[in-house]
Amino acid sequence: MTCSPLPEIVPGLWRARWETAMEEQLSFDSPSTVPQLQRLWRSCNFCMAVFFGLAAYVQVAYSIPAVLSMCVCLNPQITDNIVWRRLSDLHSAACILWAGFLAWYLIIYTERNIIHEEEGRELSGLLIATVWMMLCRGSSKHAVGGVRLALATSISLFPFISWLYIYVNKEMRNAWPSHCKTVI
Repeated sequence: MTCSPLPEIVPGLWRARWETAMEEQLSFDSPSTVPQLQRLWRSCNFCMAVFFGLAAYVQVAYSIPAVLSMCVCLNPQITDNIVWRRLSDLHSAACILWAGFLAWYLIIYTERNIIHEEEGRELSGLLIATVWMMLCRGSSKHAVGGVRLALATSISLFPFISWLYIYVNKEMRNAWPSHCKTVI
């Protein structure tokens, strides 16, 4: 017997209809929503591949998540591949270690808002890469929808909105070191 929030006094026919409706709503398996959700998931992966690709222009370490995200964009089932999983795990472990070091450095030596510090921006990028790889890792085994898709959409839009904010904010651009003033 499936667990349902309906009380036991509800007649069997209505209970069956309720449970069927709830299962369709929670699993996102209705025929009309699955292609749309898959398209949105692939679009999020494409956005992240572009973001990581642009970041790889500055720092080569972001080329790994760029390639992995593009692979998921082209074939979402690739996350079951052992090579994809190991590469993702290895890169995430390195990102976590480096993010820990940067967090320690920022706690001790920061003078301004962490976004104004080069290390703070690097820490943000490492956290985005780690969270994105963890989000992609289980995407082939679990239905993409609900919380995972909302989180993916938010994360994939965050870097572009942040870049727009930094580009528009003249005060932040004036505080940049000279080597950063020629960025996009």
